[in-house]
Amino acid sequence: MRASLASATSLLALLLMEGHEARATPDVTTIGTQSLSYVLVTSPATTSASVTDKATISGLGISTRPGFGTITGATGEFSGIAVFQTVTSGSSASSATISSSAFTFTPTVTGGVSDVLTASYIHGSTNEGSATITLTGTGVAPTISGPGTTAVVGSGFVLVGQSGTATLSVANTGNGNEAGSGSTYNLNGSYGASGNSVFVGTGTASFSLTDNSTKSAQSSSSSSYGYVFTPTSTGAASATVVTTFTDGSTTKNVGTSVVTTLSGTGVAPVASVAGSASAGYVLVTSSSTATVNVSNTGNGNLSGAGAISNLRGSVGALSSVSGFAATAGASINLTDTSSTNYSYTYKPTVVGSSSAMVVETLSNGSSNGQNLASIQTTTLTGTGVAPIQSIANSTVYGRIGSGSSVSGSFVVANIGDGNLAGSGAKTALNGSVSGVSSGGFAASAATINLVSNATSPTALGTTATSTLGYTYTPGSSRGSTSVTDPITFSDGSSAGTNLSQSVAATLTGSAVGPTYASTLVGKGVNTPTVNGTGHTAGAAGATISFGVVSYNVATTLLLDLGNVTTDANGGNANLTNLTIDAYSITGANASAFSVSSVSSVITEGGMLVVPITVTSNIPYSTLSSSLTIFTDEGTGLGGYGENFTYALTATSVPEPTSLAVLGAGLAGLAGFRRRKRAAQKD
Repeated sequence: MRASLASATSLLALLLMEGHEARATPDVTTIGTQSLSYVLVTSPATTSASVTDKATISGLGISTRPGFGTITGATGEFSGIAVFQTVTSGSSASSATISSSAFTFTPTVTGGVSDVLTASYIHGSTNEGSATITLTGTGVAPTISGPGTTAVVGSGFVLVGQSGTATLSVANTGNGNEAGSGSTYNLNGSYGASGNSVFVGTGTASFSLTDNSTKSAQSSSSSSYGYVFTPTSTGAASATVVTTFTDGSTTKNVGTSVVTTLSGTGVAPVASVAGSASAGYVLVTSSSTATVNVSNTGNGNLSGAGAISNLRGSVGALSSVSGFAATAGASINLTDTSSTNYSYTYKPTVVGSSSAMVVETLSNGSSNGQNLASIQTTTLTGTGVAPIQSIANSTVYGRIGSGSSVSGSFVVANIGDGNLAGSGAKTALNGSVSGVSSGGFAASAATINLVSNATSPTALGTTATSTLGYTYTPGSSRGSTSVTDPITFSDGSSAGTNLSQSVAATLTGSAVGPTYASTLVGKGVNTPTVNGTGHTAGAAGATISFGVVSYNVATTLLLDLGNVTTDANGGNANLTNLTIDAYSITGANASAFSVSSVSSVITEGGMLVVPITVTSNIPYSTLSSSLTIFTDEGTGLGGYGENFTYALTATSVPEPTSLAVLGAGLAGLAGFRRRKRAAQKD
């Protein structure tokens, strides 16, 4: 360019030196502002800048006036420089266009741009004139509107198992079509796939949007793209989508990407069903209820889907079983956070635990939040409780023939647990005792009201009792006597059915006492004897024979006294102990016999040894006497009852030494007599 300008200058100087006549200064003007109108940003466009010579040349006429000119000063979006040479436009023209030059306009941003150029004309070495030229242009481009940073599904809530759509929208709010039509001037791009399987795109993924603009007013065209959100469980879900634009950034019309977060929340009804329901402790023959609670703890109604977002299903019917009455089924239709109760009547007929099963069939609202159908069960339980009567029969022991009364009692117990069902007369054991007066027994009438001591399930083994007293007067005969005392219970039957019941307490009185027995021991052998008999001293009875005893020599026999009773005494030993109160020896030879002290008590199965001694002071005699032993058999302890008499006998002879002397004398006498008879014979 600079070389061309130097050549033009040299040429102009040469022409001047060749004697061309002087010329008037040309009038260099411009045609004013040159507008490049609308040009797509980053796309070049060209225009021309023209210079007109309006010089008037007096007296010389119109002729060719060679010269050179330049247009300079293009900067920024405008580029180019013009070098031109004048041209002849006609001999009669008063002006001539000496040059025009093209300039390139390449806008980099949207909006109006201007640049001032300078046009100069040089004739020879003389600057003949200059003027300015203003270039203007407007950059236009498609402009992105959307797709935003977050796209939600409708209200944001979608029922699990249903679908909602998250929609991305892109609009062209720019003016690129002012520069031309076609995809080059449109907003172009494509929607990407979602980053999560629960958001699935549909439709066409690419777009090319006109701006539908006019120079007087802007409008836009748009494109929408949907992502179907199908939640599989409750809770928030999100995914990212990248929308790619090949042009149309905010001002510079270059490619860009926009990341959009898709979001939605899965909602659903959620069933909460009690796994067990208890009627508690119920008094047998009374009733209570076990209540099954079904709740919808979910949030399905946030979806706005209507009735299908409720918790729906049915509670099954219950057949009569284990104390639970038959109950018809019922439907379930619960909105969010609501619940309902289903009651089942429990009326036990006997004490003890009962159970039954209720089935809940749900068409949705599974507890895992996946809104699936499910079957749940509830175990119904109840415990029948009641007072239960128990009677402990009684035996009392009295001493035969004592004439005294002894006290006894029998026990009525409530071994049930009716009070676990509450307090009041119905939970207690109630009844009455008739009383008795026969067979040596006397008992008064009485009422019974017993609350069990069972205050908790762990205390069911405890009982409440009522002790009812009576008296027993034994007769004179040994043995047992029984009577019954009727009891009428208005509840608390022994079978646990809490019905009325009539029973009888059995009262047994046993008349007992000691039994006297004796055995004679002596002479190296045990010689059993029958007991002495009789009730007064001196009566005929068994015989205790000492046999032949030596004169003036004491001879002793042992009499073993025993208490051989087998009567039960109920733990009172005094009822069967035998007292040896005293003894007495009477008769013709009473002084020859003696007995050691025998006052003592012989326990049941015990024995007492009594020594009996005879000492004869009369030789060649038969001794006899009577021994009487006094006891409390047949009367109270220590009293005077039965006595037992024995005949005592002995034969007295001299001592052995006396017998020897007598024998010797008799032998001598016999010898004398024999000798005398012999002499007479001689």
